[in-house]
Amino acid sequence: MDNCTFDDLYLDLLDKAYSGVEQYNQRTDTTVHAFFGAAFKWQLDHIPLSDLRPMYTKTAAAEVAWKLSGRKSIKWLQKYTSIWDEFAVDGQVERAYGYRWRHAFGIDQVNNIINKLTNDPSSRQQLLLSWDPREDNVTPALNIPCPWASQYLILDNRLEMVLHVRSNDLLYGFPYDLMMYTLLGQAFANSLDVDLGHMMYTIAHGHIYDNQIPAVEALLDSDTKDSKEYVFRHTFTVHDIIEDPDDFVDHIVELTKGLNYDPKNVTKGLLPKVVV
Repeated sequence: MDNCTFDDLYLDLLDKAYSGVEQYNQRTDTTVHAFFGAAFKWQLDHIPLSDLRPMYTKTAAAEVAWKLSGRKSIKWLQKYTSIWDEFAVDGQVERAYGYRWRHAFGIDQVNNIINKLTNDPSSRQQLLLSWDPREDNVTPALNIPCPWASQYLILDNRLEMVLHVRSNDLLYGFPYDLMMYTLLGQAFANSLDVDLGHMMYTIAHGHIYDNQIPAVEALLDSDTKDSKEYVFRHTFTVHDIIEDPDDFVDHIVELTKGLNYDPKNVTKGLLPKVVV
């Protein structure tokens, strides 16, 4: 969404869910407030940071680096964030996104996309799949991919991408999904030596949980007139991130410091435990 702050977008989606349909979710034994279908364009040089509650680029950067490593183990990731701890068994995420990107289907999807677009910038076939129909929706697991596929193409020397999200926890998951894939898109653009375009972000089932209502109401009652747009482009290629993930995280932290990001905290004391 051009000329739109992240907070404008964030509150619009939260409001759609807040005023949406109540639905009992059997898997989590919880009630959600949900809507079907949303899509928007996001500029890839814009960093989704809320001025209403703190968000952490370090967390998103570490998640990008961990996924590009292709590892199931979260040992390295735990230096920076604990967000995947609840999805791990004995320190491993069995259905890890990065493992599927790099290993699970007998091909390194990430390197293949870069090679194919380098050799044919007009290609429209470059999809990065996280969903495995042999396992997902067949046997239960702590983590089934929510962003299940992304597509990358070059048009007018700009990287354009599409992210498909089958199910989005809008309070917690959405901001970091958007931030993580923004940083990933920049890495693809750097690898391909092209300009930044947009991400088309699509949501099938957008929702908030019953226990998130107080935090959502605090956000919806907030004024976004002072919310800002935050812009940077990092300089790391995909290969650079894989070679030195800690340096990448440090780079993103330094870029964020340059934004003078100083958010309010209207959800302080209201954020509940994540529903797994």
